[in-house]
Amino acid sequence: MYKVSLVEDEELILQGIDRIIDWEGLGLTVVHKAHDGVEALKLWEKEPADIVITDINMPEMDGLRLIEELQKKSKNLRFIILSGYDEFEYARRAIGMKVEEYILKPIDEEKLEEALKKAINSLEQYGRQKRETIDFRTKLEGFMNGDMEAEEYKNFFESIGIETENSGISLARMKLQANEKTVNMQEKLMAALAAYEKDNLYAFYLRMDEILLLRPIDYGSITGINDYYRKLQNKLEANLKISSFMTVAPLSKTLEELPFALDTMKSLQKYFMIEGYGSCIDLNHIVDRKTKDILVDEGRLHKLLLGGDKKAAVDYIEDLFINNAGEERISADALFQMIFKLSMILQEIMEEFDLVKIKKRNTILKLVDKLNQAEHISTIKSLFTTEIIDIMDELHKENSKLTPVIKQLLKEIQENYKGDFNLKTLAHKYHMNTSYLGQLFQKEMGCSFSQYVTNYKNSIARELILNTNMRINDIAKEVGFTDTSYFYRKFKQCYGISPASLREMKEYNSAEK
Repeated sequence: MYKVSLVEDEELILQGIDRIIDWEGLGLTVVHKAHDGVEALKLWEKEPADIVITDINMPEMDGLRLIEELQKKSKNLRFIILSGYDEFEYARRAIGMKVEEYILKPIDEEKLEEALKKAINSLEQYGRQKRETIDFRTKLEGFMNGDMEAEEYKNFFESIGIETENSGISLARMKLQANEKTVNMQEKLMAALAAYEKDNLYAFYLRMDEILLLRPIDYGSITGINDYYRKLQNKLEANLKISSFMTVAPLSKTLEELPFALDTMKSLQKYFMIEGYGSCIDLNHIVDRKTKDILVDEGRLHKLLLGGDKKAAVDYIEDLFINNAGEERISADALFQMIFKLSMILQEIMEEFDLVKIKKRNTILKLVDKLNQAEHISTIKSLFTTEIIDIMDELHKENSKLTPVIKQLLKEIQENYKGDFNLKTLAHKYHMNTSYLGQLFQKEMGCSFSQYVTNYKNSIARELILNTNMRINDIAKEVGFTDTSYFYRKFKQCYGISPASLREMKEYNSAEK
């Protein structure tokens, strides 16, 4: 059994994690529970664990520091991070520390169990691949990052038995579909690839779902490289009943050309969501791609969401993806920028209209997480469509008598009545026509925007007159009237009595008592 360490400063969450998982059923046992990094480190030193589930934000020693300390003691540990909403970016940094998985709170039992299974598979794989030492994995990572010198590349190839004196290096990267990321499939795939050793083909697992293919090519036979990988992919998919996405790097005729080849292969990976499984692409695939930004009309999206027309909003998203993102020659970078813009606009709208219920669900964070896992552009389009409908449902609740934008205007008045703001400024802020917004306000509130603001200021002034000893002139300034005479006139129009007379009545009534 693999041993597990639980680290969480909140006792209820700590006990909850312990109870919701069938540890024995997974072949695991919880050996200790700690409330901070210092305690966890001491317990681990007494009885080392294989998997550490830790919160990030804890007293004494936080989760990332704990991971750093444990990684100094053992290189064969698997970490699962628990993160709250405010710590999301903090958790993102942990990816660079080779954390197996991070899970947002509140903890989803199914997601935690999947993360544990992933950690178990990773530990088992490590045991089966002893020939790939930690030192080799470090070298492989350095190789993939393209941050080696020519001599280091030469040493790397020599360590796996490749002579580079009279040959170039061809590289390809193979991504497997989700349901094929199992240890059993790894073994089958590696066994199938072993049959190509006669072609001097070397295969290394980068992750559970990705394989690096590496092949030295004699200078006399450097043609047909891309066709070779396409045929290899077709045979593997047909024989093993799998689906994959393959990217082929330009041939490196010298060791100095390897960084360019690796960087190109990395750029090609971005086209996965456009091309999908079953594709094999190379540098020619991205030549002359359009890199200009895809216009996301923020004003139009605001209007559609506030207007409540779901069909029009969905049609806009459909049009955005079909006419732009679905364009054959669009670049992956342009597509990613469009997705980022859409995500940020939705985030701003939720914050702008204080959609508490949705925000509690960490909507945008969950959306980004799903986008990262999306396997095709159509899935991304569906995710945005669903999210927009959810937001519109929240904005246009059936029991609300006011439209979202009018509710927001009332909130603006309550928070900023002292300032100098007008309907035109707010109309611009909410991407609406000033005249239309004024008519809508009149219809729903029964008075003009300016009259409502004046009445609101007067109501605050009345409370100050009756409940404080502030001078009338000071009260006028306090509620946003720069002209005291104007304040007197508007106050009397509203209440039928002047501010001074109201103060006198208050004093008279107090004296009578």
